[in-house]
Parts: sequence; C-alpha cells; structure tokens
Amino acid sequence: MIIDDVFLDGAASQQRTGVHLAGLEVLWVGVQCAPEVAAARERARGDRPTGMAAGQATAVHRGVVYDLVVDSGTASPDECAGLIAERMV
Repeated sequence: MIIDDVFLDGAASQQRTGVHLAGLEVLWVGVQCAPEVAAARERARGDRPTGMAAGQATAVHRGVVYDLVVDSGTASPDECAGLIAERMV
C-alpha cells in the first residue's frame, strides 16, 4: 500500500498517521526538493496559491523521521521510484 500525504504539521502529522498504521511494516519516504524548484513547479501548474510551495518545501518535513529521502529536484521520477523500490526488497 502506498500513501501519499503532505504533513502540514510535520512531526505531529507523522505521529497521527503512524497511529493508523500500527502493526504494519512502514517505509517512511520523504520526497523533497529545493524551495525554488517547488516554486517553479507551482507556477507551471497555475492552480495553486503563489508562495505556498516554497513555504511548505521545508516546513512539512520539520521533525519528520524518514527511512529514506529522495530529491525530486535532482532525480527523475523513475530514479526516485528506483531508490524506493531498492529499499523495499
């Protein structure tokens, strides 16, 4: 099962989610990119409030503990998926 969520409250969000996943083997993966990359993607999408992405690019990760972090600003989607798949073997 893959759950894609934005932890708006950082570590508190991870703790709340973890309660629902109790008893399951979980691989916590942080998908990050530089704030300027997030802002450029936000502009390209055109359907988000300006400035939201840059503000959240670091805040959503604050205090969150990951088993693996991938950088979608420097790695392609396929490369990120490959890194995740390697950890799941």
